[in-house]
Amino acid sequence: MPKQNELREIFEAKNKEFQRRSKALSPLEFYNALFADETKVTVIEEDKTYHNLAIEEMLNLATGRSDIYVCPTTFLRGYYSEATMKSLYAFVVDLDGVVMGGVRGAFDLFDQSRLPRPTLMVNSGQGIHAYYVLKTPVEAYKRRKAALRATYDFLCSEWKFGAGVVDKHDIMQPFRVVGSYTKLGQQSTGWLVGDTWDITDLAARASIEID
Repeated sequence: MPKQNELREIFEAKNKEFQRRSKALSPLEFYNALFADETKVTVIEEDKTYHNLAIEEMLNLATGRSDIYVCPTTFLRGYYSEATMKSLYAFVVDLDGVVMGGVRGAFDLFDQSRLPRPTLMVNSGQGIHAYYVLKTPVEAYKRRKAALRATYDFLCSEWKFGAGVVDKHDIMQPFRVVGSYTKLGQQSTGWLVGDTWDITDLAARASIEID
């Protein structure tokens, strides 16, 4: 297990590789790119308390903290549960144990069209998050959830080339707010990597139909 100083150095090396291969975004720019038309987002604290906040309010809440998370989904009446999930804004692939070589390898595969290029990425600490942002948010009807989950599972399987360990979640899983602190006290960073995705095109890669 690497020591803390070594882990901090790995984090900074990943930032340098992201800087070389993508565009740095401020936290506000990152969430404006993710939630282009949404006025309120669902924010979760580590104690499971949740809030529905404007993006600027969320960023203020997360300042100087490491325990604030945001969902890539919205919810009916702002009530956080699978049954009330309203719209999906992005599929997020979570990888643990990623070093600089894993980031470099991922970008090489993007450039070779051997791995779907995400829209946004986050250097989250010891891992990375890859956001496949949808051009238009998809309404998460009950009949669609299985197809959405299958599309997410496909994306996770595409990342199993050795960059890190894929940590699979529910599609409404919240992730640490960009710009807040990692477990080692470094600020997580956000990056613009590619274009947004049409849900039909993304699902078609997995031979899945989204009605």
